[in-house]
Amino acid sequence: MRWISYLCAAMVLLTGFSRNHLGVHTPQDVLVGLLETVLVLWGISAVFRVTEKEKWIFLAGILIGFAMLLYISLKSYPVIENVNPEKMKRDGYGDIGR
Repeated sequence: MRWISYLCAAMVLLTGFSRNHLGVHTPQDVLVGLLETVLVLWGISAVFRVTEKEKWIFLAGILIGFAMLLYISLKSYPVIENVNPEKMKRDGYGDIGR
């Protein structure tokens, strides 16, 4: 199953190369994105090591996400020109998952 790890790593590197080759991102963008990915993976693995021992941390994350969903769904949005409340809600829902 180690080959899956190598395949995923190759896909990440090829995606970065393609974004640079197509001119969508600069080499600096790709390198910073790769660094961010490494840091996030390191952080997530640290959280998983802790949550194996402390289940309440995992539960707290789920509850915080649920509270954010409720807030976005129930909050009143401004009714002014150039503001689409439905778009604001969709953006907020997307941000919770990031």
